[in-house]
Amino acid sequence: MAIGPQGRIGPQGSRGPQGSRGPQGSRGPQGAIGPQGRIGPQGAQGARGPQGAQGARGPQGAQGLQGAAGLPGSKGLVGPQGARGPQGAQGLSGSGGPQGSRGPQGTSGSAGTLARTTITGTTASIANAASANITLTGFKSYLLSKIATSHAAWITLYVSNAARTADATRGEQVDPLPGSGVIAEIITTGAATVLLTPATIGWNNDVPPSTSIYAKVVNRSGASAAITVTLTAVQLES
Repeated sequence: MAIGPQGRIGPQGSRGPQGSRGPQGSRGPQGAIGPQGRIGPQGAQGARGPQGAQGARGPQGAQGLQGAAGLPGSKGLVGPQGARGPQGAQGLSGSGGPQGSRGPQGTSGSAGTLARTTITGTTASIANAASANITLTGFKSYLLSKIATSHAAWITLYVSNAARTADATRGEQVDPLPGSGVIAEIITTGAATVLLTPATIGWNNDVPPSTSIYAKVVNRSGASAAITVTLTAVQLES
């Protein structure tokens, strides 16, 4: 069945007073906060943009004016220089004395060479193993290079007769003491020449020094014999 048109709504009546609000209920407990998640890694920093161009420098201000310089002080006048006195006359120079005459020049010495010399002495006939003293005439001092014997012998040379006497009892196989006055000694097994290498310096210890060369000769030939001793020497002292 069809419904008819609705009638107009009448005016609304005034609203009555609002009732008082009831008390608020207590708040329930808050739930527990869940664990916070880990912070993720920080992203890489982005590239720095290009620096902007520097602005143009402004114009420099004008320089201020320089202050005026003070006036220079006046310089005092230099007084006149006094006149130089006259120089005195130079004194007379004394005359030089005469030079003495030069003495005559000495004669130039000759550069002579030193020559080797042979010096010889011979004993009387002596038995085998016997000894004899002989004195050779040589030099005050000399360089001795060789000693030769005509037979097997033991030959000893001395600086003085006293040294020879003090050495008379020394055995053939005993060396002389240093400073005993022995110049050189040799032992031969027959006629022989003994080279002294290096050469030996011999000298005479007499007072005053003489040209005597003192020798002792022991016969070792096995039979009686007159033994000749020959020295080769160079003179060192006149």
